[in-house]
Amino acid sequence: MRNIRSRLLQIFVIEIAVLGVAAVFSLFLYVNAANKYKAISDNMVSEYHLTETAFGLITDFNQLAVSSTGSSQAAQKTKISSSKTQISQLYATLDQSITDPDTKNSYVGLKNAINGLMVEIDAGVTSIQNGGQDATAHYNKANQLYGFVKEDGNVFLNDELQHVTVTQQEVRRSTTRNFQIGAVSYALILIGSLIYAVRMSRVIVKPIDELAATAEQITRGNMETEINPKLLERKDETGKLSNSFNMMLLNLKQKIHELNLEKAGVEQKVIDRTEELNNEKARLEASINSIDVGFIMTGINDDIIMLNRVATRLLAYALTPEGVSKVDTSIHEWTTDLVDQKMSGFPFKENIAKAKSLSLPVEKKEQLYGGRIFRVFIAPIVGHGKAGKSVETLGTVTLIEDITERKVQERSKDEFFSIASHELRTPLTAIRGNTSMIQTYYQDQLAKDENLKGMVDDIHESSVRLIEIVSDFLDVSRLEQGKMKFEPEAFELDKVIESVVYELANTSQAKGVELKFNHMQPQALPTVYADKNRTKQVIYNLVGNALKFTEKGTITVGIKPEDSVLKVLVSDTGTGMNAESQQLLFHKFQQAGRSLITRNTAHGTGLGLYISKLLVGQMGGSIQLESSAPGSGSVFSFSLPTAKPPVQSY
Repeated sequence: MRNIRSRLLQIFVIEIAVLGVAAVFSLFLYVNAANKYKAISDNMVSEYHLTETAFGLITDFNQLAVSSTGSSQAAQKTKISSSKTQISQLYATLDQSITDPDTKNSYVGLKNAINGLMVEIDAGVTSIQNGGQDATAHYNKANQLYGFVKEDGNVFLNDELQHVTVTQQEVRRSTTRNFQIGAVSYALILIGSLIYAVRMSRVIVKPIDELAATAEQITRGNMETEINPKLLERKDETGKLSNSFNMMLLNLKQKIHELNLEKAGVEQKVIDRTEELNNEKARLEASINSIDVGFIMTGINDDIIMLNRVATRLLAYALTPEGVSKVDTSIHEWTTDLVDQKMSGFPFKENIAKAKSLSLPVEKKEQLYGGRIFRVFIAPIVGHGKAGKSVETLGTVTLIEDITERKVQERSKDEFFSIASHELRTPLTAIRGNTSMIQTYYQDQLAKDENLKGMVDDIHESSVRLIEIVSDFLDVSRLEQGKMKFEPEAFELDKVIESVVYELANTSQAKGVELKFNHMQPQALPTVYADKNRTKQVIYNLVGNALKFTEKGTITVGIKPEDSVLKVLVSDTGTGMNAESQQLLFHKFQQAGRSLITRNTAHGTGLGLYISKLLVGQMGGSIQLESSAPGSGSVFSFSLPTAKPPVQSY
């Protein structure tokens, strides 16, 4: 099929030969119309390349935004620069070729949108090079501007199609005027030319009308529309226009398909991440519900956001009118106000606020609640920003432990020791007294039978040892229960030390160990204010321990003033202790030996230092190990305040 220009040239040649000047004038009109159609076609093709290049520009920028390597980022920046160069070249072409005012306005709008897009992409590239602080904002804005480019491109295309319609109308008007001018003299030829022009008009306008209808469907969002295949098979300018338009439509559909695939991928990632978070939440809830302590988590507004089963059970305890602790199942929803109301003596909400404001834990070791004894521990939940810097307190975590049974067991144990010790002391005292009388009044009979004498001596020594153990048990029980009575007074501490050294002199001599008292101070010492008998008991314990662990050498007791206290030092040349053994000192039933898990029953119950610590503490003093090393002996000390009666009583 011949193109439109060939047809017009053919009719122009015929009219020149037949009509002369009129034919030349008609030829000029048709050539001018053809040039306009070609210019419109070229403009639409250039506009297609312009929008396609803009799409490539935004695509390269999106790929640059997600690139993780320097090489891939450099490649994308090169593509961006190349696309910008192509856009500048298309600008130069369209600036010269577009003359229609309406089309010019839509072109200027498209150009401004693309320029804005390039400015935003340049800002985004710069942001990515500088570390990407606001790259996401530029990325979102650039994609938004690309939407404006697509909209302005459609407007430009519609204006071009309207320009085609206007041009078509101008051609019709020109043809009509031409026919009117030669109507009189060239009527027959004019009629033939008119018929031919009408036929040519159909050939040109019908394809353009079909393209306009297709473009209108696209602007309405119908991306399933297709161009008539017959238009694509044409060999004239309308065929070229149809093929260019069809190529632009196919590329647009491909890009939309790619965007839909990318959107589906992002949505799938969101679904996968949501599933992971749900799984993590399920594991966290299972872990919290599996612990054997109550767990309460509060939010930033002090509302309870998580409560495990143990906490629900513990908080439900209540005292019946008969004073029995039972679980109240009538409460199904717990709030901080309700917990605060039931937890008397420990304002729950106030302590939550305290933990949040100070960013420090709050603990209540023994809290009465519904006839039970709880240990309550409140810790703040602190959010962290960059470099671990705390930025906000997000809430609190409260742990509630039911220690009722433990406290009952401890109290039962203490009562058992107290009762057992009292009950044992009477028969043991009788055994000791009777064996002492046998040793005194039946010496002749015992001298005749060594075996009998040995048995009586063993019974006597064992009864004395048992009485000492029972006395230790009673002292521990009284001290722990606060039932030990003290009688503080002002007395000379050095006199008490001299008395203890004198009383233990025979014991030390029998063992071959020298026991001495070193005053260390030539001037008179101030008196101390404490219980004299309890102070003597402490000195007995320290010196007695030194005798137990010293096989040879010297045990020295010294005294010296320090500030408002007097310090007593007991040093020996015994076996000493390593660092691990030192950790056991001053604890109940603990001995400092070579093994941390075995006991030397020959060296006592392990209560001496523990009792001494309680006694000295009750009298306002302190006791500690000064130094010790294996093979080098040990130095213990305790301090008592000088004679200034304290405000409180013991």
